[in-house]
Amino acid sequence: MMLLLWLLARISYLMIPGSVVAAILNIGFALWVVWHIAPRFFVAKKWRNRMIAPLLVAIFCFPLGWFLVRQFNSSISPQAIIQSLLILLIMLMTFIAGRMLAPALAGAMQLQGYELKARVQPRIEAGLLILPPLASIFVYHTKTQLLAASLLLLMAILIVIRMIRWQFWRCPHRSDLMTLIVGYNWLLVGILFLAYSLAFKGYHQGPIHLITMGAIGTLSSIVILKYSLPKRHHPAIVFYSSATLLVFAVASRLWADGSANRDLFLLLAVVFWSSNYLLVLSQWLRTLTQNKSKSS
Repeated sequence: MMLLLWLLARISYLMIPGSVVAAILNIGFALWVVWHIAPRFFVAKKWRNRMIAPLLVAIFCFPLGWFLVRQFNSSISPQAIIQSLLILLIMLMTFIAGRMLAPALAGAMQLQGYELKARVQPRIEAGLLILPPLASIFVYHTKTQLLAASLLLLMAILIVIRMIRWQFWRCPHRSDLMTLIVGYNWLLVGILFLAYSLAFKGYHQGPIHLITMGAIGTLSSIVILKYSLPKRHHPAIVFYSSATLLVFAVASRLWADGSANRDLFLLLAVVFWSSNYLLVLSQWLRTLTQNKSKSS
């Protein structure tokens, strides 16, 4: 049902963009997904884990909010909605990526004889869960956008401290972990760019590409590669190729906005982005084929 709703929403958006049908299908997909995911986090014992449930509900309700704003000609600007959504996506990705990286880095260092004491870092994680909701609210009014930018800057400082305490540079041999760190750094760059936009420019499309193409693209690609490849088999060329292709994709997309050759750079961004996911798909199919050969 999720796949069907998603596919119909995409087709309707391409064929009849801006229509009520496309909006309803898009909203239906989002609500269907969150209906199945969010309840798992409501039963968590720690408040930091329980925070993910309302966060997911908020993120997946944005299509409904966008639709209502357009239908009733609300004074809320579409730019403010996008910025608010970006901040909540950053919050979600910092939580998920942190929960992946902390134990993985600790395990890799333990094999080298090091003990990583600062793992999840609950106080920093708490700050990264408290600051974004406040910032996402403050972006809706021009008078409080500077305050939102200040909160984002504080988030960036917490992320830097967290990465330093992880001592990730001790694992240069683990290309999967190093490229996950690259994805985490995309979050950092996106936060700083968004803070700068809120403080001085008001709105810029750059943070959208940094967060979606850079952070989410890199983190999702590396996670798929990490868990589709054979256990403890981490070919550096595969992980670094994926991360590099996405660097070029983001650079091309950013360059397109200020270039006279916009269409050319957009095409380059599409080529790099698609090449990355073709690489991910080919590795997954290769592993699947090898597993079938072994079982037979």
